[in-house]
Amino acid sequence: MISAKKLLAENEALRQELGALRERVDALEKANPLFGKKYYACGDSFTQGDFSGFTDESGLTKEESPVIFDKEWNMYKTYPWWIGRRNHMTVINEARRGSTIALDKDYVAGVPGVARDHLRPFILDRYLQIPEDTDYCTIWFGINDSAHTLLGEPDDVTPETYYGAWNIVLEWILTNRPYMKLGIIVTNDAAPEWREATRTAAKRWGVPYLDMTGDPSVPLIINREESLGCCEKAQELRKSVFYVTKENDHPNLRAHEYQSYFIEEFMRRL
Repeated sequence: MISAKKLLAENEALRQELGALRERVDALEKANPLFGKKYYACGDSFTQGDFSGFTDESGLTKEESPVIFDKEWNMYKTYPWWIGRRNHMTVINEARRGSTIALDKDYVAGVPGVARDHLRPFILDRYLQIPEDTDYCTIWFGINDSAHTLLGEPDDVTPETYYGAWNIVLEWILTNRPYMKLGIIVTNDAAPEWREATRTAAKRWGVPYLDMTGDPSVPLIINREESLGCCEKAQELRKSVFYVTKENDHPNLRAHEYQSYFIEEFMRRL
């Protein structure tokens, strides 16, 4: 039979160990601004993930494979998942494949059969769903917009143009989520005018942005602005290892893991 004295000693040792663990957690929280925070990731397929054509080594497809889909988190292992997992964050990936931030230009033009919610534009109501208790939010659009929305002018305040949608969304966020850490990601796969419009909107509203194509300090994933002089061979080599398949030019699992590190570093500076 264990003596009372020994039990007390063991309990005291456990108490001290628990106290030491709490001190470690406190130290982690103080050293890491992302630790335990709530992260809301907005965007299109480059954020939600599009792994069409993927099959893992056991033959499982993208809908079944634990290699790229986390059933517990209910999301693909795209960059928000990697960031959240490393930092013990609560992650909401609200991104929608094929979506835009502005209304479809065919809807704006009155093309028959094109509904207002075609392409599930962020400007309709998605931005209004950002939870009040969100600590960090990133917004990444432009890929589908450059093909399906009107560019507009920098001063636009309308959901019908790319500039206008950004102005509406950013004014709402600064008004209604003023203490949320917000960052914009300038996409690496869109027409140059739409990428420049993203930079302009970010500067207009004082929101930091991570430039995936125009900043030489950001590692190359897929494309580069021509003005930076990145050779075609470098871009070809990246695409050969970072695409899902030859037919699917979305970032694969390794690309998302790779870019998650510098997106995470960007978030730490917000």
